Amino acid sequence: LVLYNPKSRKRASYLAEALRLAAEERGPDTPVGFVRAAFRPDQDVRVATLATCDPNWADMLTIVIIGNSASRLVGGKILTPRGYFEKYGS
Repeated sequence: LVLYNPKSRKRASYLAEALRLAAEERGPDTPVGFVRAAFRPDQDVRVATLATCDPNWADMLTIVIIGNSASRLVGGKILTPRGYFEKYGS
């Protein structure tokens, strides 16, 4: 799930509520990434879990990426397996 332009002054509480709902549905250990000002000199990337992330990391220049049920944190990155093993495994 990717949230684009997730926060503004008039919509300050919406992101926190969306993250809370996602944590209820997917679990608090679900990885979440914040990318602010992507590919700009002041780019900032933060990775955490739904339980530990801070909605204040986001502004109008941020995208928020919430992992799925198979996503996990590996070496400070979000890893989501493609699922072919389960599909074609013996």
